[in-house]
Amino acid sequence: MISDKDGIIQWVNPAFTEMTGYSSYEAIGQKVNLLRSGMQDQNFYQNLWNTLEQGQVWRGEIINRRKDGSLYVEEQVITPVRDEHGKIFRYISIKQDITPRKLAEERENRRREMMEKVIELGKAVTKITDLHLCILEIHRSIQKSLGFDRVGLFNYDPHQQKVYGLLGTNARGEPEDTRWFSEPVQAYEGWSKAIYESHGLHLVENYSEKYKQHEDMRGVEQHATLAAWAGEKPVILIAVDNLITKRPFREEQLEALELFAGYAGLAIENARWNAQLEQRVAERTAELEAANHELEALAYTIAHDLRIPARAMHGFASILKETEANTLSGESLRRLDRIREAASLLGKQVDDLLEYMRVGRLPLNQKQVNMTDLAKTVLTELRENQTERQIQITLHELPACQGDVLLLRQVWKNLLDNALKFTALRPIAKIEIGAQKEKDQTTYYIRDNGVGFNMKFTGSLFGAFQRLHHPEEYQGTGMGLAIVQRILQRHGGRIWAEAQEGEGAVFYFTVG
Repeated sequence: MISDKDGIIQWVNPAFTEMTGYSSYEAIGQKVNLLRSGMQDQNFYQNLWNTLEQGQVWRGEIINRRKDGSLYVEEQVITPVRDEHGKIFRYISIKQDITPRKLAEERENRRREMMEKVIELGKAVTKITDLHLCILEIHRSIQKSLGFDRVGLFNYDPHQQKVYGLLGTNARGEPEDTRWFSEPVQAYEGWSKAIYESHGLHLVENYSEKYKQHEDMRGVEQHATLAAWAGEKPVILIAVDNLITKRPFREEQLEALELFAGYAGLAIENARWNAQLEQRVAERTAELEAANHELEALAYTIAHDLRIPARAMHGFASILKETEANTLSGESLRRLDRIREAASLLGKQVDDLLEYMRVGRLPLNQKQVNMTDLAKTVLTELRENQTERQIQITLHELPACQGDVLLLRQVWKNLLDNALKFTALRPIAKIEIGAQKEKDQTTYYIRDNGVGFNMKFTGSLFGAFQRLHHPEEYQGTGMGLAIVQRILQRHGGRIWAEAQEGEGAVFYFTVG
């Protein structure tokens, strides 16, 4: 195309007519804005003319409008032509219709964006372990993210050779429960093709015309079905249509659906396995809880019944020593003392065992607990029998917590009693009580300069009747820390320790 300096068309070739629909007779004498589509703003054309008026060649792409009103994209090179005086007097424009190339690029861009979206959707849906939520998210992803008007998800029963509804979409585009629906696989070729013929998608054009018997599908022009597979097994069937908008399916849209179906099959299979696993775990847990309850009840009964003979042994040995002290030999008296000590220890162990089981059976009376006041009260009680010792105690301000005040009092009593016990040989016992807060978790601690212990024994530290020191050195039944751990576990917390032999120990615990 050739135009003068004012933009009046002077000449066009046959290719121009073929591209725009305007004949040379219609175009010559018109301004070049004859083809303007309005898709570019005024600044675009101002920059174009500024370039040309400066004598420079302009290269670029323009969206123009044909005579029939359709848009097309042309790649254009406009060259200014000067006269013998060096003034611009005309422009030569070389045009090429690049609409097919641009459409192909747009399709490829949409396809790439759609595939990237599907991968993100697939990653998200395969992380869902709840089967119901998984089905809801698959339905939502296909409808909202992939852009289909209506989506139906169906179960397939290979034994009954039937298709059963799971979740569908009504005529307003809203999800609806379709578990009432069922039909034989042979009732619609889309089912059988999706299941038996290939792992691909089956597309039906003019659906309403071909399947007039499906009253609820009247008005559907395009309908597609495919199976979501897990290995060689169709996990669910997916159906989509364009009933609401009547928009034809796009190629990249159907490709995205096929890719997403792979993720959907894996997600459904994982969720079903998880549901079965959770059910088995729940059943096994219930069995174990029942067995533990029976064992604990039996142990409680046995322990309770042992109190009487333990007390009887201690009582009769004491009476025998008092009444027969003059007739028994020294060795016999020593043996009586050992019987009394053993009976006394047995009684304490039975009492601690009963306490251990009691704290596991009591209902929790949760409320706000002032941990500073609670620790201070327990310390005061324990120090009443420690008046002759030099004890240096540092009690920092402790954050409050939610818990059962009576059970938490037992925690402080057992831990502080241990700290006092295992610092007994120190000239000056040092005990520090404090707390560390990180994010929403408070960790309480009790640090002492006692005898400590070897860290390789921490695995048995909180077990029932476990002792790391000889009973002749430090008295106790080995149940104190086990009781503490059980109380804290009931509160959703935990306890652990760090120590070094001869250097002391630190016990840490959390409450929920």
